[in-house]
Amino acid sequence: MIIDLPIIVCGKVIRGDGREKILIKTETGIEVRLPALNEEDVDNIIRSRLNTGLHTTHFDDITIFFNKLSHFWLSKECPLRDEAARYSAMLTGYPEEIVLRDYLLFLYLFKERAEMYDQLEAELGNRWYIDEWVPSQTCLVHAVPRGLVTNILVGNIPVASTFGVYRSLIVKNNTLCKLPKRDPIGALYFALSFLEIDPEHPLTKSLSVAYWERESWQEERLLGESDAVCVWGGETAINEIKKKVKMGTKVLEYGPKRSLSLVDLTTMDPTDNLNDIALRIGHDFSVYNQEACFTSQELYLVADNDTFEKFLEHLTEAMEHYLSVYKKGQLMSDSKAHVLMTREEYLLEGDRVISTKDHGFTIIVTKDDRRVRSHPLNRTVIIHRIDRLEEAVKHITKYTQTVTLYPWKAQERLRDMIAIRGADRIVAVGMANFPRTGFPHDGIWTLNELVRWVNIERDLDFKGKYYSNTKEELIDVLFRTKKINLF
Repeated sequence: MIIDLPIIVCGKVIRGDGREKILIKTETGIEVRLPALNEEDVDNIIRSRLNTGLHTTHFDDITIFFNKLSHFWLSKECPLRDEAARYSAMLTGYPEEIVLRDYLLFLYLFKERAEMYDQLEAELGNRWYIDEWVPSQTCLVHAVPRGLVTNILVGNIPVASTFGVYRSLIVKNNTLCKLPKRDPIGALYFALSFLEIDPEHPLTKSLSVAYWERESWQEERLLGESDAVCVWGGETAINEIKKKVKMGTKVLEYGPKRSLSLVDLTTMDPTDNLNDIALRIGHDFSVYNQEACFTSQELYLVADNDTFEKFLEHLTEAMEHYLSVYKKGQLMSDSKAHVLMTREEYLLEGDRVISTKDHGFTIIVTKDDRRVRSHPLNRTVIIHRIDRLEEAVKHITKYTQTVTLYPWKAQERLRDMIAIRGADRIVAVGMANFPRTGFPHDGIWTLNELVRWVNIERDLDFKGKYYSNTKEELIDVLFRTKKINLF
């Protein structure tokens, strides 16, 4: 089966009649065909970085546009949304209802415009920086868009691509997105919906979405002209991109990261019970089949033997529960083999393995606390029993993204240890998939990095704090118009 998709260049849809096409072969066996960017397309993308009017559009008008977009996607009848969910499910293997849930959770963000304001305020310090020149001591400071921001996207989770597009645009950058092979649908259909809202809006005209091959002339020109590049993916992909950008281009890296859970059941809150805790932990190990950076892979657990056995029963029930809530979808053959091989390896080591007969989920209780070198994902919970949560901190590195924690009060004594070891994010168990407003992403204030901070320094007739000299006296000192004894 072949799915024909358009591309978007500066807000214009290109179907590609009579031009060169690129064929993408996906892991699910479905092929995607898109028009290739030609020289005119690339020239237009590069030239349009400052002439779409987005940099003079007020942030409030940007939030209004995204609010309308939210209502469009959340409406009862939305053929574009439904087609996006259907195609994305076909290409990624995720069930359609999971893809749709992902889209709707993300788009719900725009329903409340205050959320967009709050995140901007958190990252820039003052939301007025994006629209005005703001006094800062003896200067005026303004957050100016970098220009052309290129997003090299990934398709491991449906919402990641649309999130990248959104963040680049709300700080008024001309935005170019390279579609990921695994899921070329999310960002493209998100962009197509811009034309449904307003084809002449500066946001629409500032957005381009396409695909190009590695080492192509399109890649060389576009990366060479980018003012910032956001790269999602593995270490090799990130390093290759960094070699191709010009000096001074801001490169923001996202990935690869791993996450884990720290749980102490000997200090349970009296209002909690094992079933609820297991449900929250099971959630962190189930969403996206552990393919997202923030989903836990290993659980470091403190518990006495009786409590541990009861907890295992509840965790098994929780993992069963999420098989129906978040269906796994289509698994590739190599993923299935990895799960089976991991089960066998631990059984041979004499470890305890609880699993479904198929590839539904796996719980492994191992005798040591070493992190797994090659985790099979696919809802595999590897449990390390420890005596104190502090023992697990040594396994946190700069490649750790999220640490989920129970009981929550433990973060007061552990957070500095966790942070200094390299983790970027600490959340309560069950909250890995729900970032709260004001969060940095992978240790980066992304919106802050996607603007340039420009300052106007006032002339000498503007007096700052504790200035005792007159303008004339300062001129004498600075320009040596008179001989001055400084001592």
